[in-house]
Amino acid sequence: MIEITRELHAEELTEAFGAAVASLLIPGDVIRLEGEMGAGKTTFVRAVGAGLGIGRGTVSSPTFVIVNAYPIPKGSHALSGGRLVHADAYRVRGGTEELQNAGWDRLIDPVTGMAVGQAAAFIEWPGIIEGAIAPDAAVIRIEIMGPESRRFRVIVPDSWSDRTGFEWFKDREPTMCRVTGKAVSPTCATYPFADNKARDADLYGWLSGSYYTSRKPEQTDEEENS
Repeated sequence: MIEITRELHAEELTEAFGAAVASLLIPGDVIRLEGEMGAGKTTFVRAVGAGLGIGRGTVSSPTFVIVNAYPIPKGSHALSGGRLVHADAYRVRGGTEELQNAGWDRLIDPVTGMAVGQAAAFIEWPGIIEGAIAPDAAVIRIEIMGPESRRFRVIVPDSWSDRTGFEWFKDREPTMCRVTGKAVSPTCATYPFADNKARDADLYGWLSGSYYTSRKPEQTDEEENS
C-alpha cells in the first residue's frame, strides 16, 4: 500500500486536492472515506464531483437515503458517462438487507465489493458495512486541524502507481497559482499555474523585466539549473 499525507490550510486547496483524486479514478474504484463528524467528508466528495464535471450544488449528504448516485458528464475522463456513487452507512443498522433496500447491489458488486460498471464510489462510515466493501479499497482519512484546515491521509493499493498522473499526485501538493490566485491541482498539466494563459503570462513577466531578483545571479545558480 502507498500512503500520502497532506495538510491543507485553505478550502480552495482542499477543492484542488479533491480534483486531483477525481483525475485518478477508474471504473470499479471504492474509496473508504473516514473522519469524525463534521470533518468535511461530504464536502470532499463534492470537490471530487466538481473535478468530474458534476455541479457543486448537486452533491448532497446521503445520510438519510444511504446512497446517492450522480451521472458524470461525457468527456475524456476514465469515468466519462458513468456514475459517482456516494454512500453513508452511519444510519445502517439492518445489515445487508437494509443495503439491498437502498439498491446497493446495483451499485456495488456483492461478491467483489467494487463499484459496478462505469462508476467509482465513496463510502462514509465504511466500518459499519465492512463486509460489503472490497477489502483492498483505497482509504482517505480526514482530520480536522482548524476551521478551514484539514489533514488528509491517503492509502491506496500499489497498483495506483500505474495510473496516469499518480506520480504528480504523490510528489506535489495543491498550490495557489501566483498569476491568477486560483488553487491548482497537483495533477494539473500546467502546475504550478492554473492554465496555459497563466503560465505564458508568468514567462512574459520574466522576459519583459517585470520580475526581478533581489541579488545578481551567481555561478552556482547557473550550475544548479544546468
